[in-house]
Amino acid sequence: CGAPVVATRKATAALLAKNEQDLLVADDEREFAQALLQLLETPAKRAELGRSARRFVEQHHTWNGAAAKLEEIYTATYAKSPETA
Repeated sequence: CGAPVVATRKATAALLAKNEQDLLVADDEREFAQALLQLLETPAKRAELGRSARRFVEQHHTWNGAAAKLEEIYTATYAKSPETA
């Protein structure tokens, strides 16, 4: 199940998620309230954002992807260590 996401621009800065496609961005109380009301009042939009959010996570935040990134970091760190120079 995918849950629609409402978050601040600052909270999503490092993500490649797109506003209005993968999540809703709201930077103050008024915008948050508007976004939440929009989701509550529009079941189709709520469902589509939920599906899109899940797709985004499945595509960009997998265990294999995280392991590959960690391996890159380890490899780069090892290559820079004095023992391997």
